[in-house]
Amino acid sequence: MRLKLVGHSGWVWQDDSRFGAYIHDEIAEIIADYDHFLCLCTDKSHGSAGQKFERGIAFAQDKLPVVIALEENHVPIAYSGGRQIRTTFVDFQRACDDAAAEFSSRIEAMVPVAEDKAAAEELKATK
Repeated sequence: MRLKLVGHSGWVWQDDSRFGAYIHDEIAEIIADYDHFLCLCTDKSHGSAGQKFERGIAFAQDKLPVVIALEENHVPIAYSGGRQIRTTFVDFQRACDDAAAEFSSRIEAMVPVAEDKAAAEELKATK
């Protein structure tokens, strides 16, 4: 919900989904379709085969993760290159807002501003 409030859409394997509810090809296609990867580290996620699979697909697609780690849960070393947001259950909403802001700043960094486009056109014209 917090990500949707600022215009981001996403997909989540809901807590009520049983293991195997989605086949690996479906999950891989969904991850590939999105621009960003958000990982939630909980006390059970560290050893999760499903999360390890999802992480592998995201990394193969060159998606730099944003990690929300609840309480003092371990963050796998594989996530060390991404943005890490430590939080508590009470402050989880703020962590989601921080993740949304990180995604927004990444999008802004990828979109050239009008001045950059004009300067590029001028440079082309002088060559």
